[in-house]
Amino acid sequence: MQFWPLEGLASDIRFLKCIWRDNLDAFWAREPNTVRRVLDEAKQGQANSSALDFAHPLFAPRGPFPATDTTGMGVAVVMVQRSLN
Repeated sequence: MQFWPLEGLASDIRFLKCIWRDNLDAFWAREPNTVRRVLDEAKQGQANSSALDFAHPLFAPRGPFPATDTTGMGVAVVMVQRSLN
């Protein structure tokens, strides 16, 4: 999936800010408390997506993994959006 943000479009600006936040958060991903919180939030996000009857799963099936990251940033952006609620 390619994403080309439109300048001045509020939803694209918000999406880009979430990506920037996710990149910064990645630096702290190995702290035990951070890992535990991320796992808890991922489980809650999965439960929310199931309750909303998403057409596709929030997380890709486990393996075989593609050579590129096809879902990681989408999940990260959802997590940032959840943290803003």
